[in-house]
Amino acid sequence: MQRKTQPPHLKLRNARKHAVSGKVTHKAQWRIHDGRERIDTGCGETDFEGAKKALTEYVVAKHNVRPTPTGGSPDTVLIGDLISYYLKRKTKHIESLSKDYYRDYVARFDRLIDFWGGKYVIEIDEDTCGDYQEHGDRPLADSTHRKHLEYLRAVVRLGSEKRRVMLGGLVIDYDMPPKSTSRLTWYTRDRIARLVHKAYRRQRQGGTKTSVHLARFILVAVYTGTRCDRIQRASFVQEEGRPWLDLDNAIFYRKWHGEKGKKKPADPVRIPEGLLSHLRRWHKNGARYLIEVNGEPTKGCRSSFRRLVIEVLGEEEAVGYNRHTLRHTTATWLMKARHPKDDIARYLSCTPEVIERVYGHFHPEWMESTTKAFGSHRAGRVLEMKEQKLRYEAEMQKQAEEARQARLTAAEDA
Repeated sequence: MQRKTQPPHLKLRNARKHAVSGKVTHKAQWRIHDGRERIDTGCGETDFEGAKKALTEYVVAKHNVRPTPTGGSPDTVLIGDLISYYLKRKTKHIESLSKDYYRDYVARFDRLIDFWGGKYVIEIDEDTCGDYQEHGDRPLADSTHRKHLEYLRAVVRLGSEKRRVMLGGLVIDYDMPPKSTSRLTWYTRDRIARLVHKAYRRQRQGGTKTSVHLARFILVAVYTGTRCDRIQRASFVQEEGRPWLDLDNAIFYRKWHGEKGKKKPADPVRIPEGLLSHLRRWHKNGARYLIEVNGEPTKGCRSSFRRLVIEVLGEEEAVGYNRHTLRHTTATWLMKARHPKDDIARYLSCTPEVIERVYGHFHPEWMESTTKAFGSHRAGRVLEMKEQKLRYEAEMQKQAEEARQARLTAAEDA
């Protein structure tokens, strides 16, 4: 089977030593791998953020074919130019992404530019969108295809808003697949305990623990329902661009000061007492960041978390379980505990309508009055009794009206 082509990505080149003396001649350095090309970033092993910025600049420059003209018609503006313009406008957002989301983001646009880069806006229709799904090493799943087309639509929309392309009355048919039906899964307390226990106990040869950060991630995610990226960024000390855990006042500021952009709500949340004692102990033992490895904040833990779940639950049982399932678990446990829906919504930074729609069936009192109606045999019978009463009243009114008419007739004959 043909190997899947990777998008531009970072790899650490190990330090090189002199064959005789053993002295280090070249320090470890991050490099950009793009197919057969290797581009030095000039960033050392500890400067991953600088390397990521260099990769972003490389990706933008790679797709920057020419300056995007203003006011072009759909049949003269290349989609590749609009993608280049979009990436330039989103540079700060791209640099702020975690390692996992960053890799997906780059791969998505690399595929988009490969297929759409040489096409004009006017060429976006049902046929070309269908061809895009089959493009590349392997076809895209419907849910992934929809996500790619949503980004394509965002690219064209931004170009239209900034007058890079004048759509006029043109209606573009993206022919998006329907949204996939959400499959709500959640962890039981037993599974959470098994995952945390395994994460704390995993070791390399020599006794070095390797997954303590995953145990911390699981505990914080279940206790607070916070989204994965914000947990990975969180710090025990106030830093620019990072959520902050105020251990003195037991508040998790999930949105950092001055944060901008259209991101999902992340209101402050009070830290539960059971979690607070863990957090204080971790910080007291020298942790600066909530989720860190060797004293440095993690770049992403999606793959390692997935391996942990498979290791604990097994390949078949782990289907549908990921990091975001921890957020579903928080909501589910609170609903089962009969906690008020408005409070759960504030705790998870969403709306009560979402809680009712997605998790309402977990509440013990969900549709309770309806089921009681059937249990007490009132369903159906109450309606029959009301109908009988209405028919009786109608019959009595009819008889009274007939009697009145009879009296009037008798009076007239007399």
